[in-house]
Formats: sequence, C-alpha cells, structure tokens
Amino acid sequence: MSKEVNLISSRRKESSISYRQAGNIKKVAYIFLGLCVIASVGLFVLNSTSELGTLSKKEDSLNQTLHTQQKKIVKMTLIKDRIESISDIQKKSKSYEDILVNVSSALPQDSKFDSFEVTKNSLNVTVSSSSLLSVNSFLDYIINNINKNHIFQKVTVSSLVGDIQSGKYILVLDVTLL
Repeated sequence: MSKEVNLISSRRKESSISYRQAGNIKKVAYIFLGLCVIASVGLFVLNSTSELGTLSKKEDSLNQTLHTQQKKIVKMTLIKDRIESISDIQKKSKSYEDILVNVSSALPQDSKFDSFEVTKNSLNVTVSSSSLLSVNSFLDYIINNINKNHIFQKVTVSSLVGDIQSGKYILVLDVTLL
C-alpha cells in the first residue's frame, strides 16, 4: 500500500514547470520594461537637447529672406529688361549728335547760326555771315556731305538774302535727313 500512496503529486511537477516558465516570462518582461524605460529616458534627453526648435526658427528666417530676395530679383530682372528695351530703341534711333557735330564743324569762323531746328526727318538751318564766300563754303560742305557721310538725302536752299544795311548775308537751308 505504500506504493500506492504517493506524497508528491504529479500536479506539482507540472506546476513547477509552469512556475519556471512564469519566472522566465517575468524576467523577460522586466528586461523589456527596463529597455522601454531606457529608450524613453534616452528619447526625452535627446529631444530636450536637440536643436529642433532652433532649426525651425532658422528655416522660417531663411524662407523670409528667400522671399525678400525673390522680390529683389524680380525687380532687378524687370529693370534689366527695360534697360535692354531702351538700348534697342536707342540703337534704332538716329544719332542727332552726329548731325549737329557735322553741321557745326562746317561753319566758318566769321559765320554764326541764327537758328537750328532738327525734327524727325529734317534739319532747318539759318546761317548768317558778313562774307558771301563763307556762306558759299558752308553750303558747299553741306552739299558734299550728301555723297560722303550719307547723313543728308536732299538739301534745299529756302532763301539767300543779302542785307545791305547790316552787311550780312543770310542763308536758310531745309535739309532732308536719311
């Protein structure tokens, strides 16, 4: 009968295995808990010491600067475009300065301009002199410039007047420009 009586139950063997498994599971849970605590503290420290806020402020500042610079670039591009347009117009327009220099260089010493009018396609000049020879040399120079410099297309003598009382000769020319 002593063989039949077993003081150690078989349940205990089964429960000791489950106690061991429970202990192992508990240890693993503590390890994961510890890892979670370490990760949380690490992320907190990393977040508090990071410059994320500073970087965000710098990004906003750079965006504002970029926006301001973009406006300046647009204005500079517009100004450049207008300057190029003006340059093109100036290249296409006639150089009245050359005409003025050319005509004024032909004037003899004893002569003077009484009037000088330049319009889009014409030049009206009134010259007076005490010498008819000086008036003639001025008129010759203008006529010769029709062929040489290609500035004048046509020269018309509107009037040539000799004033006996003042001793002056007055020449009025109408010049058609090229």
